[in-house]
Amino acid sequence: MLHKLNFLANKVSVAAHRGLWNENLPENSIAAIENAIAKGCDIVEIDVRRTLDGQFIIIHDEYLSRTTTGFGKVSEYTMNELKNFPLLNPSTGESSQLHIPTLQQVLKVTKGRIIICLDKCYEYLFEIAPMINQTGTAEQVILKGNHPPNKLMQDYGHLLRNKHIAFMPIINSADDNAAEWIFQFENFFNPMAIEFFITEFRPNLAKLVQLVLKKGIKAWANPVSKRVCQGFYEQQSSFPERHWDDIIKLGFNILNTDFSGKMLNYLRSNNLHG
Repeated sequence: MLHKLNFLANKVSVAAHRGLWNENLPENSIAAIENAIAKGCDIVEIDVRRTLDGQFIIIHDEYLSRTTTGFGKVSEYTMNELKNFPLLNPSTGESSQLHIPTLQQVLKVTKGRIIICLDKCYEYLFEIAPMINQTGTAEQVILKGNHPPNKLMQDYGHLLRNKHIAFMPIINSADDNAAEWIFQFENFFNPMAIEFFITEFRPNLAKLVQLVLKKGIKAWANPVSKRVCQGFYEQQSSFPERHWDDIIKLGFNILNTDFSGKMLNYLRSNNLHG
C-alpha cells in the first residue's frame, strides 16, 4: 500500500493523528482507526508503548490517567493488568466499553486497508519488525524517528538497506545540517517520506521541502502540533484551512491532523485529494 502514496504526485495525503477520534471515540482506539478508514483517510498515525511484560500496545501517554481509568505508568503494568483499565469517553471522562488495543490487534484489523505510521517505538524496531512481517503488513507500515543519519544507520542500517522496514526520518527544518541530512538519508536508504519538525520558521523551509520532493520523497508536516509546526498550527484559529493552505503551498503533501474529516472535505473541494 505504501506505493499508493507515490502515485498521488499532485495530491495531499491525510494522516489521522491517533485515528479519527471525536467526543465519543477515544484516541488510539480500534474504533477511531476504523472511523479513519471509513472516512477515507490515507494514513493513521498511532503511538506504541511497551508493557511490563514486553508486549506492545497503542497509547500515547507515558501515564494511564488521561485516557484510561488506570493510574501510573504504562510500563509498570502487564498486558493482562492493563485490560482492567477501559479507555475513557473523551466527552464525559467516564469509562467506555473500549480497551487499549495491542499493536498485534491493530496490524490484523488494518491489514490491507490503510497505511499505519507507528510513533514512539524507535528503540524497539528489532522487536516490532518481525511482528510486521509475520502479520503481512510490511507494505503498509511506516516507522519513524528523529535521529541523525549516522545514528540511524548504526542502529538499524541492516533493516533499512535490506528494505525489511519502511522508515521515515524526522528532520528539524531549523537545523543547519537539514539539507545535508536529506542527502545522507537518500544515499543511505532512499526513504519514501521525510517528516519535518518546524520549531521555528526560516525562509529556507520551502527550499528544503522542494529538495525532498525533487528526489521523489514525500514531505510530511504536523499542523496538529504547535511545538513542531510553528506558524501553521491548525488549532490556533477557527479556520484551520488557512494554515493547511499555507503549508500545502510550501510543497508539503502529507499532513498529520486532528481534523481529518474537515481536512478531507477541504482537500476534495480543491481537487487536492485522490
